[in-house]
Amino acid sequence: LKRQPKQNLFIIDLNDVPPQPLILKNDLSQGKEYRDNTRRRNVREGSSKYTGVYFAKEVNKWKAQIMIEGIVRSIGYYEIEEEAAADYARAVFKYKPKKGYATYGGLDLKGIPDQPLIHSETSKSGYKGVKRNKSRWEARLNTKNLGTFDTKEEAARIYARARYYVDKGGKPSAKKKQRAIAAVPEESIDLVAV
Repeated sequence: LKRQPKQNLFIIDLNDVPPQPLILKNDLSQGKEYRDNTRRRNVREGSSKYTGVYFAKEVNKWKAQIMIEGIVRSIGYYEIEEEAAADYARAVFKYKPKKGYATYGGLDLKGIPDQPLIHSETSKSGYKGVKRNKSRWEARLNTKNLGTFDTKEEAARIYARARYYVDKGGKPSAKKKQRAIAAVPEESIDLVAV
């Protein structure tokens, strides 16, 4: 008996999907409502400025692809970059769940107001939870990567909001609140919100 190879027949059908705004790579962290909005990439010369699109040299065309259920799926090949980006945007609309809010490291920070930046004398960035990551700044809360940002202040703002969310928004017990307050030196906080 010969085994037949398992075929993965997932067809991306965009016939019933209306046109959607194109998604520029650098727009992903600007409050877009898609799950992967914390990724913010610099666009290299010669690469596509749109998310989900790259130039396939082997066929001399633009290729649109999307990750669905953990597998990269091809949407198609296109002569024009904007056509590939348009189909990618339609596929995102249909196949990626919308959240309607910004998430950072899986934390819903919608409704979390800006918080005072948390300074650190021991961190090279000058802010707690912020470190240099190549040419960008990474915000990290415990083991959660909250994203990478152009400026250390932008990363520090997200860290402060995430920290507030975990400490206050997660409704910790009074004992946990006391431990969290005791763990932060008073001189490292600009303002104390009570």
